[in-house]
Amino acid sequence: IYLAGGGALAGTLIDEIDRLILKLNPVVLGKGMPLFGGASYADRRFRPTRTRTFDSGVVIAEYVRADV
Repeated sequence: IYLAGGGALAGTLIDEIDRLILKLNPVVLGKGMPLFGGASYADRRFRPTRTRTFDSGVVIAEYVRADV
């Protein structure tokens, strides 16, 4: 499932997520949407598998579920 900008929906699916690909933009906006809504995800662990950095400063970080 590709999910963009849906923190509340992502929070309901946190137990089903086994891979994350995060696009990080080097911009600070002061307020924002939590990545996984209000979900309690403190016990979910992911390990990094790949990181790509672009000249624009954008970083693509890929992770897989640590227990998978």
